[in-house]
Amino acid sequence: MRQLTLGLNVFVAVFFVGFLIYTFVGQQHLEGLARQFVTEKTIAYSLPLVDAVEEGMRSPLIKKL
Repeated sequence: MRQLTLGLNVFVAVFFVGFLIYTFVGQQHLEGLARQFVTEKTIAYSLPLVDAVEEGMRSPLIKKL
């Protein structure tokens, strides 16, 4: 029973140490994923505004100016 507990504890410790190392080693990868996520969300929220502005630019009054 004691060996099972020690083995499980070692497994969990190695698992979390691996994630800690990945945080520093894979920092560029994580930053790339974060930038991609933010870019996708920004485009999704800004498209309606861009469409409204483009529609406004096509109005006859703006063309006269």
